Amino acid sequence: MLRRLRESPVDVVFDLGFAALMTPREITSVGQQLMYCYASNRRSAAPARLHLSDFSLEDNACATAVSNVAGFSDWKGVQLHAGALAELGAGANADWLAFSPVSDKIQELLEKQRGGEEVAGGPVPDPEQLPPPPQIQALTTSEMVYLTSDAEETLESFEAGTVYVIGGIVDRNRHKKLCYDKAVSLGMRTAKLPIGDKVTRHLNYNKPLAINHVFDIMLKFLETKDWEKALLEGIPGRMEPQAAAADDKAGDLEKAAKAEESNAGEVENPSASEAKESEAKESEAKESE
Repeated sequence: MLRRLRESPVDVVFDLGFAALMTPREITSVGQQLMYCYASNRRSAAPARLHLSDFSLEDNACATAVSNVAGFSDWKGVQLHAGALAELGAGANADWLAFSPVSDKIQELLEKQRGGEEVAGGPVPDPEQLPPPPQIQALTTSEMVYLTSDAEETLESFEAGTVYVIGGIVDRNRHKKLCYDKAVSLGMRTAKLPIGDKVTRHLNYNKPLAINHVFDIMLKFLETKDWEKALLEGIPGRMEPQAAAADDKAGDLEKAAKAEESNAGEVENPSASEAKESEAKESEAKESE
């Protein structure tokens, strides 16, 4: 995985600077969604390099929630930044950590190995001897794009050397334009996923996307370079293309049936002029009598 990360052209920062705006339950959900993001990235054929801003266990409940998710101690190749997104965007990257923690089991095996004991299954790779994961270098806000549905610019592709920011917030859409306003205040570019432009006809979804849904769409596009495929697979509650086509066909059949009923009604029920003509003939027949 680390080799694929070093070859990746894309960095993704999850902005964890919104803890004060969320309930404890929502903060826990942020941790769960980031766990899903890490799992998807690990499985992906085209993973992105992941980074977490505002990662301070002392004063950020979101950082604590992430650290408490199952398997966090085994995460590899994720970089943590204790400072806020604004500091990162200003080029301050001294606090970035090449985060590659070791599980308790591996640590136990390493200690035995360092003490001269043989370890079943062969030598355990020593993290201290491994090359460090890639690090973000000298960023500026001009190289960062905040992904938000409130942006005017529509994302067409992911640019190499650009860092994409996803807001680490779960608020059920209470705070309008939150990520957009933050990006603008920091002088960052903003962009939105091309949901309305690409596959609106096949979608039946109008809720805010979860953190992991946005990231899954990114990963799928990096793998396939196909927005329609990425969006249809990444957005929950979607209508499959086949289902949409079936609905269209059913709608056409319904319209045709209504048209036939209408035509039949016209045949069975004479028009007003025909009725008048019939009345006139009956009147003439009575007069001739």
